[in-house]
Amino acid sequence: MNFIVVDIYEQDHIERLLSTFMAVERQNLVQQNLLDYFWFAGDGHSITIERKGIMDFLASMPRLERQLRIATNHADEVGLIIEGIVVPLAGGEVGIYQVGKSPKYLYQMKISGVQYSSIMGYIWQLKRVANITTYFTSTIEATAWALKTFVENSQKLDSTLLQHYTRTKRIGWQSNPAIETLMGIKDKDGFIVGEKKAMELVTKVGGLWTIVNSTPKEVAQKCHGIGTNTVQRLINAIKEK
Repeated sequence: MNFIVVDIYEQDHIERLLSTFMAVERQNLVQQNLLDYFWFAGDGHSITIERKGIMDFLASMPRLERQLRIATNHADEVGLIIEGIVVPLAGGEVGIYQVGKSPKYLYQMKISGVQYSSIMGYIWQLKRVANITTYFTSTIEATAWALKTFVENSQKLDSTLLQHYTRTKRIGWQSNPAIETLMGIKDKDGFIVGEKKAMELVTKVGGLWTIVNSTPKEVAQKCHGIGTNTVQRLINAIKEK
């Protein structure tokens, strides 16, 4: 059975949620310089993850950085869960949203002056500098499901992700300059032929030189759906150019 250690200061609610999926033990992880959750992966390496509500996260980024840095010295893998929904607004600041009484709707509970770019920059640096991965969840229930999934997947020693062969279709289309040139020819009434007619002209008649040196009747007989008037317009427009 899967097993996770939860810090004694975490909410009882998340312990109840997690206990429906796996065995849960409470310890003072802070005293051990670890984060809110701790477990061992299937290969034996240790994992610890911090959970921050979005408001707490915005208010404690410098302190959180120190906390995460210390944890990297006491666990092999460190992660951060940010719980809440942030939406960038027109000025770059963020709106904080929560699930309402009905789970179908979100409502804006606060606007923070913290710039969205600052949040993303902070997360980018955590990954680039310290290899700390950040995960976003919407609610504490979503956090419990995320942790369940992380613990389960960490027990799998082999993964086929990005290792599958895929069947791809052969691409038969290639750009043909003659077709593109015909599609670009226009007179005072606008463009003369579209893609399908241009393809048929090039396939059954030839390029511009061949079209110009043919009669409208000859071209129309070879190309289904292209009348003599259209061919004459095309010839005239080519000669004008």
